[in-house]
Amino acid sequence: AYRGQVISAIASESDVKKSIVFECVEGSHEEYLIKRVKDNVIIFGGCRHAANGEALNIVDDSTIETNVTHELARQLDRLLRRPQIFDIKSGNTNSKKLEITHAWSGIMCKSSDGQPIVGEIPESMGQYVAIGYNGHGMVRAFSCGIHVAEMILCRDFSCPEIAKVFDVRRFS
Repeated sequence: AYRGQVISAIASESDVKKSIVFECVEGSHEEYLIKRVKDNVIIFGGCRHAANGEALNIVDDSTIETNVTHELARQLDRLLRRPQIFDIKSGNTNSKKLEITHAWSGIMCKSSDGQPIVGEIPESMGQYVAIGYNGHGMVRAFSCGIHVAEMILCRDFSCPEIAKVFDVRRFS
């Protein structure tokens, strides 16, 4: 397990509509970005390389690390390729800062093979798990939830590939 951190920022309409070529952040590969066009909010998470010990084995999500928040904001500015503005009076080059509205953290469970663990717990019949999303829970939780519901209702799987790849018994 590790603690992930996320920010939300109000961006310009052009920033939100911009096609972002998602590059790996320096020394990392676990960043994620969601653009909400309806309210010009960008949600950006990751930058664990800026956390103490990369936030590994931290299971307390009641705090955030300020340096990670700053790094997320810096990297988001870089990804948006925000134009630099030269101020003739001061001689400084600045870009308009994004307005960071929220910062939060959450615990992410990793599995040894990088795939979610979904199914009935062999030692506890009638109890099911859907865990180990490896930081991709927003994307995978919906299909895994359908899979667990189908198991509980004893229905054929709508996606048998999930049943095989995510099977809780694969580690037995």
